Amino acid sequence: MQTRHGRVFEQQEIISLNREWRQCMSKAGFAIDDLPEGRPWDGPIQAYVRAQMTSPSGDVAEAGEGDTSVPDDQTRLVGSDPERQIALRDFDCREKTDYLSRFMQVQRELEQAFVDANRKELDKMVALVDSLG
Repeated sequence: MQTRHGRVFEQQEIISLNREWRQCMSKAGFAIDDLPEGRPWDGPIQAYVRAQMTSPSGDVAEAGEGDTSVPDDQTRLVGSDPERQIALRDFDCREKTDYLSRFMQVQRELEQAFVDANRKELDKMVALVDSLG
């Protein structure tokens, strides 16, 4: 729930984590644009967007609404060498930053805070379900 609404991306730990991931990608030769801090879908999803905007020749289109610089049939992931290189660097950078476990820890903390803040209502819901069974 927290991720869907982007709240997890507003957490300082995630902002820092995404910054580390972008720095790693940049060192590997894939400059990933900085986004406004706390914007949903920051981080590794940008590798997917970068791969999608990279033609099989390796040319990278500018992302933007109504962009036509990459033909439509080339804006799909087709398994080209440039796409594989981006995916491999993304994987390496996720490993180097311990991305998944750090992200999940922040999400778990947010979810626990939600449960703690709503304990009475949640207990009532559980009791209602138990009484029906």
